[in-house]
Amino acid sequence: MFRFTIKSRLVLAVAFVVGAALSMALSAATLSVVDASGETTTLEIQSGNSVSLASAANGNLTLTLGGYYATVSSSASGGDSGSGSTDSGSSGSGSTDSGSSGSGSTDSGSSGSGSTDSSTYCAGNDDDLADCKATQNFDPWMTGAGEVPIWIRNKLTEVFAFTLPARSDATNVRYGYLQMTTPEGERNPYAEDVFHAWFSTTPNGAVLSGTKCEFFGRYARGDFYWTQDPSLANQVCYLGAEERVLYLNFETRCYEDLYRGSGTCTADSKLKSGSTYQFDVSRRLKEY
Repeated sequence: MFRFTIKSRLVLAVAFVVGAALSMALSAATLSVVDASGETTTLEIQSGNSVSLASAANGNLTLTLGGYYATVSSSASGGDSGSGSTDSGSSGSGSTDSGSSGSGSTDSGSSGSGSTDSSTYCAGNDDDLADCKATQNFDPWMTGAGEVPIWIRNKLTEVFAFTLPARSDATNVRYGYLQMTTPEGERNPYAEDVFHAWFSTTPNGAVLSGTKCEFFGRYARGDFYWTQDPSLANQVCYLGAEERVLYLNFETRCYEDLYRGSGTCTADSKLKSGSTYQFDVSRRLKEY
């Protein structure tokens, strides 16, 4: 697998399909990129960004993205490469930790007991509202992991179950966090749906009680922290000390505090866009 990012202005030669050559600033548009396996990814182009397509004499095509962030992946085998850098433009709760930038964090191979039967995952899920499968989980939870690509489709919430180990089985971990990146552009919280992630005790359920157990952002970029250390419970999301099944949910939805829809944005009316939303999540652990 190879991966690299484009930040600000770089030139990238790729194979793709577009309806027409673009070389102008756009207020809102999308670009469809098709890889060798036929998988299509849609990139959203925001105001102030630019896309240009040039054809060389030898027939090679060059796609240039200006003022834009994108991630390009391949399913080919091999090690991960590239910087894996992120943009710090996300906003919303749960995106900060007490004095820790995360730069010195290390992945950990520790794991909890994981005795819960995963076949019970997603019990009671409403398939009309959320995509939740027992095989789509984040087990073992207490293990640092590389980037996992996730797609939000058809206005559904993408749900990942996991078994939280007892605190006594994970005493060496001070906190963990989800590191999120995306090729999607920023969305306007006053008029569009934005990125939302949260922990819950049921699939697509209510936000877990506590401090900062949900994350809102103009896009899926930034770090979402959690802990089982009660001394940090007032600073990041406290998941508890007992072993139990929890769910990590991802969706796009309107943000009630800012949306200017005159009361149209509510818990029951999230005004989700029908556009596919792609992002990557990696899990990191910080030990004492």
